[in-house]
Amino acid sequence: MRKVAGWVVSLVGWALVWVFGLVGFYVLLGSTHYTNGAIGPILNIVAIPVGVSLIFVGRAMRGRGRLWLALRRRARRKQGLDW
Repeated sequence: MRKVAGWVVSLVGWALVWVFGLVGFYVLLGSTHYTNGAIGPILNIVAIPVGVSLIFVGRAMRGRGRLWLALRRRARRKQGLDW
C-alpha cells in the first residue's frame, strides 16, 4: 500500500512540474493573451518546488531515493549492523 501511495504522490509531483513548467514557458513566450501577469509567475514559483518535493517524498515512500537509503543506513548503524 505504501508503494502505491508513493507512486500517486510522485505522479502528482511530476504533473505539477510539467503542467506548470509548460504553462510558465507558454506565458514567457507571450503566446497567450494572459492579462493578469502576477498570478502566472507566482503560481510557477510555488507549484514547481512543491512538485519536486512531492517527487522526492513519493520516491522515499516507495523505498527508493537517497533519503530512504540514508535513513535505512542510519537505522542499521544504530543497531550495530553496519559501521
